Amino acid sequence: MKKIQRTLAVMLIGVMMFSTNVYANEEQESVNIIEDEIYNDGGVMPLYTYIDVITAAITIDNNGRCVFTGSVTALGFDVKIELYLQRSRNQLFWDSIMGGIKTVDQSGAIEYSLNLQPDDYFYRAKVVVSVLDDNKNVIETQTVYSDSERY
Repeated sequence: MKKIQRTLAVMLIGVMMFSTNVYANEEQESVNIIEDEIYNDGGVMPLYTYIDVITAAITIDNNGRCVFTGSVTALGFDVKIELYLQRSRNQLFWDSIMGGIKTVDQSGAIEYSLNLQPDDYFYRAKVVVSVLDDNKNVIETQTVYSDSERY
């Protein structure tokens, strides 16, 4: 019995030695998620510094007409939007097959269309947004992808 008590005492001392207490800093600011930061689907919106919203979308109709778009709204800066149509056989490796670049003042969109041949590929839109300062230097860059569609 004494051997069991001794073993338990040693284990208890070992646990106490290797345990640490963690206390929250009282001066730490709390993080609040406000309603504007949540998508309609319940997900949390990514936090950008100078970008308000980025969207990427693709639609393919039954005849193979593909329309892909990208849009952005920035907070008081010029923005360069790059839009690419990408395709993949396995959704792991993507090739850009068409694209364009446009510079806008604070907000804008870019849209292209293409008639696809039915080759059993997955397609998606890729939008790269670069926020430019007054000297046209890039101060923030973000990339967003649309959902993929098969045709």
